[in-house]
Amino acid sequence: PNQVATGVLHAYSSGLSRDEDALESATAAAGAKLADVVIRSLHPGVRSNVWEGNCVAVGAAACILDPVHDVDLHALQLGVVHLLSLFPVTEQFTAERAEYNRVMRSFCERIRDFQCAFYALSPFTGEFWQQARAQQVPQPLAHKIATFRARGEIAPMEDESFFSESWQAIFTGLGVLPETWPPTIDHISPDRFKQEFRRTLDFIKGKVLEQPTHDG
Repeated sequence: PNQVATGVLHAYSSGLSRDEDALESATAAAGAKLADVVIRSLHPGVRSNVWEGNCVAVGAAACILDPVHDVDLHALQLGVVHLLSLFPVTEQFTAERAEYNRVMRSFCERIRDFQCAFYALSPFTGEFWQQARAQQVPQPLAHKIATFRARGEIAPMEDESFFSESWQAIFTGLGVLPETWPPTIDHISPDRFKQEFRRTLDFIKGKVLEQPTHDG
């Protein structure tokens, strides 16, 4: 939302919905007539080499991501930050280019895993979600799910974009519950747990009360 308009993004499967039906659904969700509607196809993926020769692709030129979680700006920032850290100072930049291509592909794959979790674990009904759950899960994501389901821990991976708290939130929010817990937890008294929970809740409450109101 901004002062003159509110943007509406509606993603849908063209194999299961016509453009006209999708536009009708988006209009109903927005609760108002939509203007300047643009319909375009989306094909998520990443370039095999985002740095080729002396040309570097960043943002949407380097990778197209699923619209879920809206991470396009994050991917653009990753591209710029790593380009600055590996920017060549001589005409011989083969090593810098190879590392940039490696690290950007790795970061994009970790973002892909986070987005795929939403589809692989989604409890929603309907043909679209059934097809989504039937898709093959990337091996790193399958490992993360299995580790969290086993004992509630998030398997750390290189070039991760999302904090472990974000992974915990998406797993628990989609119904993945740990079957057990790290044994060290058994050595913590219930009173200590209650104390920590109260401390966390008081911290959150305090931060909320510090925020200015909409009238401010």
